[in-house]
Amino acid sequence: MSRRDRGYIIAVVVLLIVITVKSLAFDPVTLTDPSEVKFGTWVESELISEYDNVLFNSGLVKHRLVSVKQKEEEGDQLYVGKVRRYLFGVIPFSEMYIKEKTLLFE
Repeated sequence: MSRRDRGYIIAVVVLLIVITVKSLAFDPVTLTDPSEVKFGTWVESELISEYDNVLFNSGLVKHRLVSVKQKEEEGDQLYVGKVRRYLFGVIPFSEMYIKEKTLLFE
């Protein structure tokens, strides 16, 4: 194995460690407002009911709520939740947004 090959292997290992720490420590959102907590649990229950197949049940693909923001759209106050999908729980590969009115969670 050449010096360049060893350098590439070391770089890949370091990047995998960095992405694992980022995915597990920095991505999950911590909700403090009670209505946001209700929204977060609602999002989790919706995701569980909508994505009920082998990939999600086996743990190969996982969902994680990474941010919750309030937004006003067409005169309605909305919660917008950003959900990220992870392969093996650490490698992000997809994002989606879920919107719902804030009145349902107060």
